[in-house]
Amino acid sequence: MLITGHYNAVILLGACIVLSSTATVCAQSRLVVVAFGDSTTAARLVEGKKINVYVDLLEKSPVWGEAHASIVNAGKPSDTTAGALERLQTDVLSLQPHLVIIQFGINDAAVDVWKNPPAKEPRVPLSQYRDNLRTIATSIQSQGGQVIIMTPNPLCWTDPLRELYGKPPFDPQRPDGLNVLLSNYAQAARDLAKELNVPLVDIYTAYERYYGQTGRQVDELLLDGMHPNDKGHRLVCDELSAVIGTLPLVEMAKDNRPRPRVAENGAVIHPAACDMPQLPMGPFIRLGDNSILTVKDTDALISRDEGRT
Repeated sequence: MLITGHYNAVILLGACIVLSSTATVCAQSRLVVVAFGDSTTAARLVEGKKINVYVDLLEKSPVWGEAHASIVNAGKPSDTTAGALERLQTDVLSLQPHLVIIQFGINDAAVDVWKNPPAKEPRVPLSQYRDNLRTIATSIQSQGGQVIIMTPNPLCWTDPLRELYGKPPFDPQRPDGLNVLLSNYAQAARDLAKELNVPLVDIYTAYERYYGQTGRQVDELLLDGMHPNDKGHRLVCDELSAVIGTLPLVEMAKDNRPRPRVAENGAVIHPAACDMPQLPMGPFIRLGDNSILTVKDTDALISRDEGRT
């Protein structure tokens, strides 16, 4: 099951949080997986058509085996690690995920030389990027979650990017001149993965390796010089799957601590609530006081005799 975007509003009723009636609750115990990143992670439309980002491909991957996974796409366009920290609690920690894939860096390393006056420093300095990434990872680890750190993908020049960023510190004369700072941020992500002893998926190096093959063009993996295309996302999924396959997924799924569940419409369900699929109508939610709630349009109905009234 794949959840994209931010989560729908939930209803506070007494001490329980419940979801709207349009949601289907997943009764089966699953791994909760969050992909936490920027626009290279977020769901994406190209000319009105949705492309399969790596999260979509990963959801369909056989890598999970017997460990069923609910994958939440928590990518946000233009986000930096500073912005990610602001939404870490809401978009990640509140779900108490078993596994979080973290990928930031492109926006952190950007120097907005197109502004008037031109910016002279990255949006997030390298040392702050490293600290922010560490805080994100250790916060997830502190509540028992497994972390995978991914390096950002390298960029390539296009005419629009050259017009915007073709000034120092970038070098439009070099094929890799848009990555003069980003390469350092990729290295910081590698160093942090080693420091924390967590798995690393080195997308930056994987793209460079692809480019290094005879006849390969640097734009074959990118839509616009920055965001992966279908082939680029497939490469990311393959690299991720190779690492995820080394994790003890079945054992991780046995961690059945009470945690919020994610419904198919993106609603977050309080761990005290459970669905009632045996009843003839629905969906129904069991509340903390053992009564049953169902919602139709704007009406909420509560039964305290197992749905007979």
